[in-house]
Amino acid sequence: MSKKLVVERDVGNEFETGSRIITAAELDMFCTITGNRLDAFLIDEAAKALGFRERVVPGSFIFALVFGLLGERLNGHVHVATNNMKVLAPLYPYDRAKVAVKILDKKESSKGDRTFVTWSWAVKNQDDVIIAQGENT
Repeated sequence: MSKKLVVERDVGNEFETGSRIITAAELDMFCTITGNRLDAFLIDEAAKALGFRERVVPGSFIFALVFGLLGERLNGHVHVATNNMKVLAPLYPYDRAKVAVKILDKKESSKGDRTFVTWSWAVKNQDDVIIAQGENT
């Protein structure tokens, strides 16, 4: 798998990151650190009462996974915008997540000292179900 930087890729280029398992301990830590301590994120019974099979991973955690899974491919990148972010399906503790990326647009700044890259992303689980998607610049 190529570790080419996002900015080095051509418009239309697509790639996927490696995957990682989301642990219950990570979910607990994320909810504690961010103050996102809603029952559906912490208690299975509360999530089940809402129709989920068990507690769910918050959308904000899923969004953070995009940057974490891309890792070094974002060196030199400064995030300036996210558009059309949608959570489409639940992600649960011990699911495996990966990110699919497509380069949509590249523009040089007016001074020519920066390149703005717009890229779509989709977080997928171990069954290749799209959990969340959006576009970043």
